[in-house]
Amino acid sequence: MKNGLLIISISGSLFLMNSCSDFLDIEPKNLQTEKTAFQTYSNFATYSLGLYDVFPGANDIAFGDAKTPWLNNNTQINGNAWAYRKITEASNNSEWNFSFIRRVNIMLDNIDPSQLTDKEKAHWRSVGLFFRSYRYIRLMSLYGDVPWIEHVVTEDDVDIIYGKRDSRDVVAANILRDLLYAEQNINADGDGTNTVNVHVVRALISRFGLFEGTWRKYHGLGDAETYLNACVTMSEKLLQSFPNLHNKYEELFNSQDLTGMTGVLLFYAYELNILTHGVQRSNSRASGSTYELSKEMVGKYLCSDGRPISTSSLYDGDKSVFDEFRNRDYRLLLTVVPPSRVHKGGAPTSLEWRFLEPGETVTIGTTTLTVTDEDCAKFREYIDLLAKISKPTQKALPVIAWNNTLATNYTPRFRNFAEGIAPFSGQHGYWYYKYYDTDPPLQATNSQDFPIFRIEEAMLNYAEAKFELGQFNQDVADRTINKIRVRVNVAPMNVAEIDETFDTERDQAVSPVLWEIRRERMVELIGEDFLFNDVRRWKKGEYYNKQQKGAWVKNAEYNNVLRIEGYPTVAASKDKEGYVIYLQEPLGWLEHYYLFPIPLKELILNPELEQNPGYNSPQ
Repeated sequence: MKNGLLIISISGSLFLMNSCSDFLDIEPKNLQTEKTAFQTYSNFATYSLGLYDVFPGANDIAFGDAKTPWLNNNTQINGNAWAYRKITEASNNSEWNFSFIRRVNIMLDNIDPSQLTDKEKAHWRSVGLFFRSYRYIRLMSLYGDVPWIEHVVTEDDVDIIYGKRDSRDVVAANILRDLLYAEQNINADGDGTNTVNVHVVRALISRFGLFEGTWRKYHGLGDAETYLNACVTMSEKLLQSFPNLHNKYEELFNSQDLTGMTGVLLFYAYELNILTHGVQRSNSRASGSTYELSKEMVGKYLCSDGRPISTSSLYDGDKSVFDEFRNRDYRLLLTVVPPSRVHKGGAPTSLEWRFLEPGETVTIGTTTLTVTDEDCAKFREYIDLLAKISKPTQKALPVIAWNNTLATNYTPRFRNFAEGIAPFSGQHGYWYYKYYDTDPPLQATNSQDFPIFRIEEAMLNYAEAKFELGQFNQDVADRTINKIRVRVNVAPMNVAEIDETFDTERDQAVSPVLWEIRRERMVELIGEDFLFNDVRRWKKGEYYNKQQKGAWVKNAEYNNVLRIEGYPTVAASKDKEGYVIYLQEPLGWLEHYYLFPIPLKELILNPELEQNPGYNSPQ
């Protein structure tokens, strides 16, 4: 069994907290109370385990970027809530919730009366401040101004219960204050393997400093440097402590145990038959999923020479999916199922397969062809490559259904086509399988671990913050981006060669070097629930206004059931070729979407709260 503490759950009956009133003077003798539960070091250690549930779970991490234009959940033609303007002022909103803040404050308020030494008190105060800060970062990110609550609120605290929101300036400053205290006072090693320690605190400051600093810069709030400098300072400390990376990118997301893996600072530790998730069973390897990268996101992956597809001599074009994946960043092959063609033997649900041989006649889609030597080499190109760069249990081709009863004989597959009902079939042709793993097999649930903080994020935070402060240079690139690239077969970034002509497809409003820094972040962290917040802090909601499309296809090969870019309907796309289109034209991002609406129910309960601009208030 793993040593990770995150697999431990705490019974809700362990503590009885008299948190609203002390109307009873006699305390029950057979149950723990607030006064008796928080006395010893082990009391605090046990209580703190319940605070780890503040982190998002596996499914939230793996598919959180579906809130962006680049990871599409193609279950309906108008899928993205922001692109298609489906954000409403819900009567209730689970994100506007301060119950976790209260849970942390219960612990914080009981530190001073306890039997702990001064050093132990400082440690547990640091742990509490870390968790409270983590939650407040999320609240402030979504809502801007929020009530800042330092202590447990009782029914007598009317000024807090029915008070106004505190300004973002106050909340952000308090978060940074608390985290800096925690960084100085927490036990360096935390409380054992896979617990919050000084490195995890620094990683959160790195993350928060970049987010708040860039939010302030691009949203015109001022004082960006304070937070960017905090990001730089803490990131530098992390880079000194963790100068090396794990050399297998895919193993960060497809391993049964991340304990001791280089650069993994904190992770969700899942355990088969104890605590599991359904990322693969329900999504990565199942026919019910339609998570795919968009054509635009696939285009962000560099060629192996370190240049973008718009200017690389190694790019073979995209009129064939085999060409499109060639000479590219390995992270593309490890995030999107690469193309392949094999001969399926046995029953339709058999795992048996073999390579196609010259002279064979084979039907793929509606096309029947006699296989040539060139075809054979092309059809197995990425099967052979993945065999070199990945474990067979993780990224081997052909891809296998969740219950290990079906090997897919060709990819990409399109759901609207007659044969597209099997697993790994979607609407764009870029099936997302970052968390694909067949070990252990035949499981209805999955148990591979999920990283929460890893050193690569801190490196990318550092690179971006240094640029925003005017301090990015080749040395910074070598300490961060180039260490990340070397493990995925991409040439180092040469800062001097990145000019206006480096990528002809870049956002012209973004500096060429900053564009490359942001690109590196996107391809490294896609599928880890960062990109939505990145778009918001960069104030780049216009990225949602572009219609997303898929791979280049010849519609006749798919029985003319696909819609092609430039044609209004599937019928008009008959016998045409071009980029496949599934999503309708988006309505576009609205300016007020950078913040979430305050729930109408909360506005009714507390008239002192004011709705965020652009949203409706109660009638």
